Amino acid sequence: MRGAVSLAAALALPIDVNFPQRDLVIFLTFCVILATLVGQGLTLPYLVRRMGVAAATGPDTEETHARLAAVEAALTRLTDLQDEYPGHRELIDQLRSRYEHEASHAWPHPEGPRDESEQELLDHLEIRTAVLDAEREAVIRLRDDGIIGDEVLHRIERDLDLEALRSGV
Repeated sequence: MRGAVSLAAALALPIDVNFPQRDLVIFLTFCVILATLVGQGLTLPYLVRRMGVAAATGPDTEETHARLAAVEAALTRLTDLQDEYPGHRELIDQLRSRYEHEASHAWPHPEGPRDESEQELLDHLEIRTAVLDAEREAVIRLRDDGIIGDEVLHRIERDLDLEALRSGV
């Protein structure tokens, strides 16, 4: 908007002999407009990336914030449960390690991993999926071989499905 006003002011200068530098003023005004619009417009994305500025709102940010809040709540609750269930220290330590690991990683984005920590998290999800698939195939083989019945298969599949949901697979 300021460029349009500046150019209009330069073009409003009188054409007569009293103002011989009119063309120079118009040219300089055009150069300033070009430099401010194009120069700043092209360098702004580089500057934002270089400074590490990120969007503070939006669905990705909200989801990340919510997930981190959930992980922090889980870690706080694990501390309380440690006192309530002193005999289950190993399980609590295992869960704490899992949640601390999740908190240290960025969450996956639809457009693909952005850095090594996101790629590591995606690798972890693939490993969990592969393990759950192997368990599922083994149980189905047992049922197909007649070693277990359909009812047992369905109970184990339900547990595997719950584990898949729990681990985000």
